Order: sequence, then structure tokens, then C-alpha cells
Amino acid sequence: DSVVQDPHLQAVGLFDVSEHPTEGAVRQLRPPSRWSKSPPSVRSHAPNLGEHTAEVLQEAGLPDTQIARIVQGDAKRKALAD
Repeated sequence: DSVVQDPHLQAVGLFDVSEHPTEGAVRQLRPPSRWSKSPPSVRSHAPNLGEHTAEVLQEAGLPDTQIARIVQGDAKRKALAD
């Protein structure tokens, strides 16, 4: 809590509070560096656990059948049986 209350960090605006669709108000760090006329920003909320699992695995090249087993939590049991 003392870091969040630090006067210098408050003055430079290091922390921001945004609304998460399922978690409510969430305090997070703003991008600490601002080097251009178009400064960085936070464009989306932090994902919930497993929210993007299928998309990431598709990008990694896994077949849909294997992704389905992983998402369903069956991959470990299937791997041990093989």
C-alpha cells in the first residue's frame, strides 16, 4: 500500500484504475515510458484465466482436436494413457 501512496509515483501518474468486465475496478501500472507524440496506453483488460488459450494454441500450430482436449482439461489424462 505504501508504494501506491508514494507522492512521486502519484505525481508522475504511474498507477491507473480501470474497470474490468468481471473483476470491477482494478489498479494497474500505466506504461512507464512516454517517448513519442503517441504515448503507449492500455487498450484492453487483463484476460481471465484461460480466456485466450485456444487462440494462443492455434497460433502455435496445434490441431483443433488437441486444443479441444487441452481446453477441456483432458490432455494430461490422454497423454498418460498413450
